[in-house]
Amino acid sequence: LSMWSKIDGNGQSDLRLFSEGDADDSNPLFNIGTDNSGGSGSIDLYFRQSGWDTVNHIHSTQEPYDGNWHHVVFRQENRVRSIYVDGILDDLVIADKEEGEWRVSNTTIGGILRASASHWVTGAIDEVAIWKRALSEEEILQVNSEGLDSVFPPLGIGLVAYWPLNE
Repeated sequence: LSMWSKIDGNGQSDLRLFSEGDADDSNPLFNIGTDNSGGSGSIDLYFRQSGWDTVNHIHSTQEPYDGNWHHVVFRQENRVRSIYVDGILDDLVIADKEEGEWRVSNTTIGGILRASASHWVTGAIDEVAIWKRALSEEEILQVNSEGLDSVFPPLGIGLVAYWPLNE
């Protein structure tokens, strides 16, 4: 997952820039948001699913939610997770993903949608991309410095639909 955001997390407690969950239940939940206490500009991670250990409001050491534009990448390769801010690996240690699949049924950007919508972010979010694979460090740096245009061929700009018939 990669995104640009311009958010002042100070005073915005536990708001969600990216969330995956289940519309009918509060479990499972996968969240990337502002500091749950609102006391810093750090990234707050909260992941839970029945039978798995919960990643319970752990915070990045970097503070990209300072009111300026920053590029954030959540990377998971196999089960190993990490966060990058402006192309730099954060020191935060994130527990490996548990074995098995997430049982999520919806994805939201700028808030969270379960039985009711909540946790709306005040700020700007741009160029959100969900990748089928983990980006390499070189790709993270490239998307950070050149934007998403750098990874799409020029013919893809303005493309409305694409059907890869060779798959």
